[in-house]
Amino acid sequence: MDIVIFGSGEVGKRAVQLLNKDYHILFLVDNNEKKWESTVEEYRIKSPEEIRKNECYFRRMLRLMK
Repeated sequence: MDIVIFGSGEVGKRAVQLLNKDYHILFLVDNNEKKWESTVEEYRIKSPEEIRKNECYFRRMLRLMK
């Protein structure tokens, strides 16, 4: 299952460690623009706008999960 993690601080980093074994992490998002385009482990940190840009894709994913 593809997921996006919101937040790249300590909790986000821990989420990557816990979830990357069982889920396909697409990327992380963070409100802090200074973190955009950096990485947590190998995962890119992006703007929350990326979720809006890909809204159709994520809605389709959520429907498949139900």
